[in-house]
Amino acid sequence: MSKNLFIGIVSIVSLFGGLIAGVIGFVRLQDYEHTLRPFLAFAVAGFLSGLFLWSRMQKSLERTVPAELRKGTSSFGTIIGFIGFGIYFGTVINTAISTGTTYNCEIEQKSHSLAGSRSVPRYYLYVKLNNKPTTIRCSYEYWNVLFIGDTIPVTYMKSPLGYNFIALPDED
Repeated sequence: MSKNLFIGIVSIVSLFGGLIAGVIGFVRLQDYEHTLRPFLAFAVAGFLSGLFLWSRMQKSLERTVPAELRKGTSSFGTIIGFIGFGIYFGTVINTAISTGTTYNCEIEQKSHSLAGSRSVPRYYLYVKLNNKPTTIRCSYEYWNVLFIGDTIPVTYMKSPLGYNFIALPDED
């Protein structure tokens, strides 16, 4: 396999694999206390990784491909894809290094919302976690079997990175 073909394959895999990984990572970010901060941190880490890999690929291309054929080659796919990989792997690493404390919380309220006619419905449970009102997003299957006044275990995951999140150990 030629080096140029390999670089092209890496770019395409980075783009599509990164987009899928980014969506999965973004869904995982929904359980975080502050979604924007970890999203930006993980996206910037992915962007810098993609930029580094792209610059390495460009140096390799400079030795083998004429200048007129390599303009913009692989930059978009690699960099955008690695932003998605950064978000996904950031959430995976943050989950792995976090420690959890489980609390039994009483459900004070339940709700669901539909932002638009084509959007996916979202299901919420409202509990007090450490005497602080907390909103927890959950699946329909989990939400549907619970009632106001039920007690559920809620795990508060504390991260050394500062990106704390909530997990429902009984969900799924």
